[in-house]
Amino acid sequence: MHLYEEYLARHCITLPVVKHTGQGYVFFRENESDSWRIASIVLQEQKQGPSNYCIRVFKPVRGGDKYFSLFAVYEENDVEWDDYEDFVLEWSNVLSNFKIATSSEAFCAAWEMFVYANDEWFSKNIPLDILYGTLDEDLLTTERMHNIYECVQSMSYKSPSRHRVWQDDVMNLVENYAYWLCDIIKNGSLQIPAPEKKKL
Repeated sequence: MHLYEEYLARHCITLPVVKHTGQGYVFFRENESDSWRIASIVLQEQKQGPSNYCIRVFKPVRGGDKYFSLFAVYEENDVEWDDYEDFVLEWSNVLSNFKIATSSEAFCAAWEMFVYANDEWFSKNIPLDILYGTLDEDLLTTERMHNIYECVQSMSYKSPSRHRVWQDDVMNLVENYAYWLCDIIKNGSLQIPAPEKKKL
């Protein structure tokens, strides 16, 4: 628990808490039939003066693997350090109108975007029944993840370079998923449980 979290919990205070982070990502979309997009927060360190943040929205590019670019920038903002917290709180209000991938959905959402950007390769190299098993949202998440791992293993043999992109670039989005931002988008504040009162 960070110092400010301990303070807020001790005083039973609930308010939006924006975290300063080196990088953070959230996946969102308008509806079930829409493709996922990526909200990205990246710290840009400055040698002189305060650092700032590059806040972008990316969307996957169908067939982007042919152009060595799986994602295209849809929106971009350079935000000064002093304006960062206010910007993120306002931005979270906009994102609250969209479907946000939960922690359990983030891995599958990243896979969906990866397949979308590599659709021709997957259609030619992975049996369609297995591929559909990774994308079927009616399946349990655990079952989908099992199917995804099978596809990833097959991809590591058939296309090592593509596998590296998945491991190094796409999985980085999942590993740095901004759960704190999801909480702000969903609840309007980061809920920090207060400690139990000791009985006298």
